Amino acid sequence: MTGLSDNVLQAARKAAQFGVLILSSSLVFASDFHDPSRYFSYHSRMDVQGPWAPNALRTCAAAQNNGKLNAPQAIRIVALSGADVVLECDPGNMADTQARIKAAVEQLVAAEQDAAAVSRRALDEGIPTFSTDAMLMSLLKYDASSFNDQAWIASTQEEVKRAQYIDRRDAASGQKTTANWVFPPESLRERNPAVAAEELFPKFKAEALKRAQGVPGTFVMRSLVGNVRYDLSSGVLLFGNAKTADAPITFKRPMNASFRGIPIYALNANDGVAKYTDGMPLTVMGFRTIVGSERRPGVVTDRELVAYPIKMAQDQAEQFLNKSNMLIVNTVMTITGSERSQGQKGLALSETNGSVIARVDRVFVTDVTGHVLAAYEASALPPWQPKQAGRPKAKAR
Repeated sequence: MTGLSDNVLQAARKAAQFGVLILSSSLVFASDFHDPSRYFSYHSRMDVQGPWAPNALRTCAAAQNNGKLNAPQAIRIVALSGADVVLECDPGNMADTQARIKAAVEQLVAAEQDAAAVSRRALDEGIPTFSTDAMLMSLLKYDASSFNDQAWIASTQEEVKRAQYIDRRDAASGQKTTANWVFPPESLRERNPAVAAEELFPKFKAEALKRAQGVPGTFVMRSLVGNVRYDLSSGVLLFGNAKTADAPITFKRPMNASFRGIPIYALNANDGVAKYTDGMPLTVMGFRTIVGSERRPGVVTDRELVAYPIKMAQDQAEQFLNKSNMLIVNTVMTITGSERSQGQKGLALSETNGSVIARVDRVFVTDVTGHVLAAYEASALPPWQPKQAGRPKAKAR
């Protein structure tokens, strides 16, 4: 057997070199990207001097060859980045062999994730993924005046009802639910929600506004794009709707609606929008009633959301395309304002809860496991030209 630890260290080194080769970005949760093991390929050889051949079984099990069962001498696992691990097979102890393969895959996955994090660190370290929760709170942070007292009372009543339900459920189950309520559920026992809401809404409003001020302003949107292909004549990877090797690629199209003459984007599952920022709710429970059934706001950006073809050597591109036909375009944006109260032509407010206004800071493209392939500053993106006078108005923090 070859030295597993040495191979894994070499794999990590190769993966890191691949990532740093093309720029760097951040520590982001692995769940923001695809599981690296989905893109591993497996090869085996019958003897030390023999060639490597694809191993469909992904094991050291014997396979038929001209009517004979031949067990491979070694198995090689190759990651999307090109990092690899080689393990000798032991036909006499298949349980141990499979355990070593499993351990090698786990260590190679960890090495890929670590290398991808190093690759991204300079581009989005510590920046949370766009979430519905944060977008809703940004409406409150920048446009609180659009919610009148009746809306606040309705929201407070919703908070009371939810807290009372959880209190009853906890009492029945004997367990305590952890939630950041404005009012402790036990303090609302025997209260009438409508009457309590009239009394408590000023405190509820003050707490909601306080929490809104703590919402981070910068987020990263991770848009999954497909149709990746290689243009041999120009040596670039094309993707999405790209037609030529020297033109920007629109990876996300806006809705047929505008805000002060600038198109509005609707974020969806393909943009990696999480429900909560970093997995934890930012909103107070009842506030979701104000903003309308948790519909996320639209997003108005100062620049068009485009990317560019990726320069790549042919051999590297072939290896890439053998394992994946998708990329992730990561757009770092800072929310600078929001507006819910004023009309938006062609768009019903009930459909989007208004719009958050964002400045595009930078864009970088990664493979599906998070290794950076290309990056550029916002200045490389075309600015939107409003169709009518005026630009989105940023509101003071």
